[in-house]
Amino acid sequence: MNQRPATTNQTLRTKRDKRQSRFAKINATWKQLRPDLRGADELREARLEFAEQVLGCGPIGSFSDLTIPELDRVIAAMMKSAQASLPGDRGQVTGDRVTRGNFGLSPVTSNLSPSVVHLASKEEVWAIEQVLGYLGWTEEGRRGFFQKNFRRPSAHMLKPRQAKSAISILLSIAASKDIKKREGENTKVSRGMMRAEMPALKKRIGIDAAARARGSRIEDRESRIEGSTGNI
Repeated sequence: MNQRPATTNQTLRTKRDKRQSRFAKINATWKQLRPDLRGADELREARLEFAEQVLGCGPIGSFSDLTIPELDRVIAAMMKSAQASLPGDRGQVTGDRVTRGNFGLSPVTSNLSPSVVHLASKEEVWAIEQVLGYLGWTEEGRRGFFQKNFRRPSAHMLKPRQAKSAISILLSIAASKDIKKREGENTKVSRGMMRAEMPALKKRIGIDAAARARGSRIEDRESRIEGSTGNI
């Protein structure tokens, strides 16, 4: 049986330890920065949004997806915000509404009234349903997934952040499943392998950019047809 050299195992442990120490630093610093947030889910969503602003990138499903240099940039930005501690920088709680501060970055303060709740867009819900269909999950399995991960009964009740996270999780599950089906059930699927699989997977499911563009054109045509019919 082949075994990894001791130096390789030590290197892997060192990298893992470095990442874990950064995760701990991010979590601890964020709790100090945002005492106004209640619950692990709310803290996590706001923490990921902060990281997206710092890195100037698209949706981040998990801090595990970031490299060590990216994690360091997020930590540096959090520490800078913590040191500044200027009035108005931190979020404030007004009734049941949390107003998020800009932390020295682009303004993200919401002007919505407390009663308004943003839910996932039609496109996000559609993408989630497409992946679920590809996975072949039952209705019971789907409800269990949303309840366990987001404490919501369905995709329609997800918030935008939760919808992006759901798509990321489901695509990872589908990618791993397809890779194992192709390479063998005992294959250890890495994040790199899943990232490489994503473009072809999205195309197979029908949620790649080209498919979304075709869907938008069809919706536009249908809307114009409905509008024309309504004027008759």
